[in-house]
Amino acid sequence: MRSVRTPKWKYISNLHPEYVCTTHIDQYVRNIDDSGRYFPSWRRSTDPAAQQIVKSYYRRPAEELYDLEADPAERNNLAADSRYKTVLRSLRQKLKVWRTKQGDTRPVEGTPHFQEGPIDGKVD
Repeated sequence: MRSVRTPKWKYISNLHPEYVCTTHIDQYVRNIDDSGRYFPSWRRSTDPAAQQIVKSYYRRPAEELYDLEADPAERNNLAADSRYKTVLRSLRQKLKVWRTKQGDTRPVEGTPHFQEGPIDGKVD
């Protein structure tokens, strides 16, 4: 992932949307007292809302665009909405310039940790 933001907008470019996204949130270290284990329970949940959270966490679209003023929780991805194509184009360019300045021009290498994602509740 690479991202850029302004006070109003946040743009995320997911360089490999075919990969499963994981972070410390779902790849926890088991605590002695079993605290902090909410994410595995969401993976096992039959609640549609929990299933959608898990699905959207692991599978990210190629681009994400959020209006931080109207949607501070970043729940409504506007990247596919044609009304925001000018904003999207501008933020893509800002990110491109930043990546060039940082020397971040090579493709992401390596193999993803999960090919399909630990969404079946088997990874705890």
